[in-house]
This record gives sequence, structure tokens and C-alpha cells, in this order.
Amino acid sequence: MTAILEQLLNWPNPPNHRAGVSASAVPLDLHKGRIIEAHPGTELSELDQSLRSVFKRLRFARLRNVAESPLDWPSWLTIFMAWAEQFCFRPADCGDLDVGMTVLQSDLPNGGVLLNFVLGNRYVRNRTWYPYLVENSGTVCDYSRHALCLCTVICLPRGSLPPLPHEELIFYIKDDMTPLQSIFFSLISRCEDVSSRFGIITDGVHTIFVRVMPSRHRLPPARDVCFQLVASSAYPLAYCIFTVMGYLSRRLQGFDEQLSGAPNIGLSYNDPAREFRDFDMFHLEIDRVMYWKFLQWKNEMATRALSALPRVGSVFAVHRRDVLSLENGMFPPLRCNSPIWPLSDATRLALDFRLRPMNQDLCAILASQQPLAFDVSEIKQQGPNMWSQVYFGRLGISGEPVVDEEVCLKLFDERLFPVPSLERYDDEEVGFQLSGLRCADVLLRQEESVYARLSTHHGRQLPWCYGFHQFTLSDGQTVVGVLLEKIKGETLGKTLESLKSIQWSTPHALNLLRRIRHLTKVLTHAGIKQPDWHEDQIICVPQAEQHDSVCDVDPVMLDFAFATQVWGQEEGAMQPETGEIAQFARMLGTYGASDEMLADAG
Repeated sequence: MTAILEQLLNWPNPPNHRAGVSASAVPLDLHKGRIIEAHPGTELSELDQSLRSVFKRLRFARLRNVAESPLDWPSWLTIFMAWAEQFCFRPADCGDLDVGMTVLQSDLPNGGVLLNFVLGNRYVRNRTWYPYLVENSGTVCDYSRHALCLCTVICLPRGSLPPLPHEELIFYIKDDMTPLQSIFFSLISRCEDVSSRFGIITDGVHTIFVRVMPSRHRLPPARDVCFQLVASSAYPLAYCIFTVMGYLSRRLQGFDEQLSGAPNIGLSYNDPAREFRDFDMFHLEIDRVMYWKFLQWKNEMATRALSALPRVGSVFAVHRRDVLSLENGMFPPLRCNSPIWPLSDATRLALDFRLRPMNQDLCAILASQQPLAFDVSEIKQQGPNMWSQVYFGRLGISGEPVVDEEVCLKLFDERLFPVPSLERYDDEEVGFQLSGLRCADVLLRQEESVYARLSTHHGRQLPWCYGFHQFTLSDGQTVVGVLLEKIKGETLGKTLESLKSIQWSTPHALNLLRRIRHLTKVLTHAGIKQPDWHEDQIICVPQAEQHDSVCDVDPVMLDFAFATQVWGQEEGAMQPETGEIAQFARMLGTYGASDEMLADAG
């Protein structure tokens, strides 16, 4: 991406001198006997009107907060790259083919530069161009072997374009072409080379915008094009490219049956903002007024949420889908590719917990196509300035429970998230104003990544996980969340509080500390860092219905929304257990555990 930006930032400022484009720049001997029929049109103007209507409807913040027709290049460049890479042609929309947009650049004679905007898998060798210029070709665009050229651009030295007539141009390809015909044919030839339907020529003063029509069977061979000459001051180069991207993104999104792997995410229109992602984080960080508006919106959303908080008996609709998936998920999952360091024999022995059974009936119901709802039976955590809302309840169909066992539902409702105040925003250094702002999908992805990496510990050291889904609350708000096993036991905080009235030095208490210490190694050996340890993140499950001591429990970890993982090739176990373990030790110390006991616990 950085290399592309560096290339684009050099436009449209070519060398400031006149230099015509001669006919010798075009390999004419390969194209004898052809006809070019160029018709004046309003293609760019029509696309421009369509794009302006999109501007007014898009709630994508990077567009919503710029002028309707920004003329400066940096503004358009920022918008264009955001749209192309993150919005219309997101790699996540194309499965695991690593599809993205790249800009191919090559030099032309007399100081010109050729640029092709290409959608495809940049790591696939021997790609062929998708035949976009062949009408009704019937060829399916497969990104494992095709590259799709969206637009071809020729940048010429300033003042190179000769005067362009406004009438129809019809000319045969021959040796004595005029400079204008040579320029026209050069662009069309380049478009044909990569099967691109849109071409642009600019010299920084004027821009010729061309739409190349699909080929027709005629003798002699002919190519129809529509062209439009505009002033670069009215239609900057980036604007022309952007109109093409806006048009093609909607066209590709409608071709799902013909283009395998093509984006199928529709445009987000200008409904009221419903989540943090509707705001541009970069814009919030550099624009205090915009952040103040964000806080106003957040306060309104929080007030609305607090006025309709769920109660016992509330029912949430469950939308089963792969919220986190490389295939058709809302968000790509986070995955750590470093190995998990094997646990020591002592740790495995200390963590030889009783396996709690997984509810297979619940799994079968979630895998079915029946409409499900979550019926709240108990509220565990709810209210403002909380990262999650937690409920116990049962899954049901048409108001009737289908599984007797209760499950835990953890929801990430951004309306109730804590956010940095305006005072804190003003006090922080530039670049750190939003360090305390979190989006729901980030917390969900971090939580899911831990359950995925530690899947062998489900039912023992971790709860059983029944999937990450969307839920519609009673007030109509749709949020993401996770269904987990309901762990029956006391929090570690309550267990440690009980130990204050018991001798900490008893073998039972020391054994509990050792098991908890070994429990943390499950995380550190997998390269998982838990930065916010607190006493409610571990549930102590009694080892039997009748137990002699408050310490006869199996500790179970939960709450990984802020857990991070090691990326790259380093082994997780080689990471020093410093900050988070010291924080955990301090927490135990507040309940009376001495440094000597903590040392004995390992």
C-alpha cells in the first residue's frame, strides 16, 4: 500500500514542459486494417451524477465529511484508497484468495506513464486478463487465475494533448496518423491489451475520458468508443478514476452469479449512524469538532439504550451466521501463526480437570435452520460504561425453550461502551487521543481468537464456546456477541474473600494458588497476553458437590476481549511473563496472599 501511495502522490505533476506524442509510440504494424469510431459523449458526466448521489447517501465517514467535489489531490487520494482498498473491494469479501487492488506502473516514450488499476490475487503467477471487453463472453471471473483491470490511465507531460474536436472521430489505423489519432489509438490499444473498459489520458491541463465498448464482429475490425474532454481543474485525475471505481463497484456487486469471489457487500446508505465503524477513526483523531459530534451521537445512543435495558423475560432474536469467517463473515478472524509451546508435565498434572460435558443438543439446534431466540432468565452484568453486557438464559423457538440447560450470552453493545471524554481527548498527545476507544468487532475478534487457539481447553480451563453470532435486542438494535457455557461456581474474588477468614498457609490454599499459577501458563505458552486481570475473570468450579474446603475447586478462565496474541514466528512461551503476571500477583496480594506464598506457587 505504501508503494502505491508513493506512486499516486506523484500525480498529476509530470515534468513541466511541452513534449508531443509521436505516432512512433504505437506499434502500428500490428494493428493495420482497423477502424476507430469515437463518439462524443457524456460518460464522465453521467458517472459523476451517479457518484454525487452516492456521496449524499453514503454514511462512510471518510466521504461524509469532505466537500462534495474536493479538488485537491490529497483529499481525493485519501478517499479513493479508502474506498478501493477498504470498502468496495475488500480482500475479506473474496474469501481466502488474498484479493486486493494494485496499481501497475510502466514508463512510456516521451515521458509518459502507464497505470493499470487491477483487482486480483497479486501472488498468483501466470494470471490472465479477465475478458471484460468481450461482450457476453460467458467467462466467470476466477481470481485464482484472472486479473480484472478496472481502469487504464496514461499520464503525459504537461501540455502534451493537442486540441480535441467535439465532433465524431472516425479514422483508419494507418502509418500517417495525426498526433491526436496516435494518442487515441495508444490508449485504446492499451485498454485492449488488458481488456479494460475505461481509459483516461491526462496531461495535467486536460483529460480525455474514454469508455471502450465490447467488441463486435465486423469486417474490417472496428472498435467503438465514447470520449469526453474535460478540464483537469474541473475533473482532477483522481476524480475520474474514482467515478470509475464507484460505477464498477456497484456493477461487480451485482454480478455474484457470474463473478465467483466478487464482492457482494452492498453500499451503506445514509441511515443514522448505528455503530462506531460508521465514523472514520482517523478523522476523529485529527478533528476535535468531529469528535465532539461523535460524543453527542454516543450520548444519544447510550440514553436510548439505557431507556430500554433488557429485563428478565426479554427475548433477543438470534441470527446464526459466521460473524467471523474468511469466507462470508462480517469480519475476518484474527489468527496467530506461531506454534503453541508444550506445557510442562507439572502444569498438565495440575490442570488435569474434570471434563464438563458439551451440550450436543444445543449444538444441533444452532446448526439447524429454525428461527431461534434467547430468553433472558438472569442479568449478570448490565449498564453504562461497560465493555460487555452479560446474561444467562435459554434458547427457544416460538417462545418455547428447546434446551433445558442455560447458557451465557455476552454482548458487545457499543452504545454502552466507555469512550474517552473531550477533556481526555484534549489532554492526550496527537495520535493517542483515541487510545481508549474500542470497536465491538475488535473485542469480538480478540475474544474469538483466544477460544479458537485454545480449543483443546474447552470444557476444562475454558468454557465451552457455542459460537459468535448477531443478536437483535428488544429495542431493535443489532449487536454481536458470543454464546458460552454457563459456568456454575463462585468468582475468584469471592473465593479469595472467603480465604481471609481461613489460614492462607493451609495446603488447600497453597494448592489453589499453584493451580491458578499453572492456569496462566495456558495463556502464556500460547502467546496470549491478558493485560487486564481482575478477580471476576476466573470462576472456581467445585470439584464435587460435597467438598471439604473452599479451595477444592477447578479454576476456569473467561473474558478475553482485551487479550492479545503474538504475531510472527516467535514462540509464545518465549515471551517474558512480566507485566500481566505481576498484575495478577498484586491482585492476589490484596486478598492476603504473601510474597512467600506466591513464590511457593511458582
